[in-house]
Amino acid sequence: ADIRLARRIRRDTVEKGRDVRMVLDQ
Repeated sequence: ADIRLARRIRRDTVEKGRDVRMVLDQ
């Protein structure tokens, strides 16, 4: 497995999660 890829996906997921939370809060 590629650690860089895993980190990138994890980071993207966290960013998307934040966006979703902000939208739901509004």
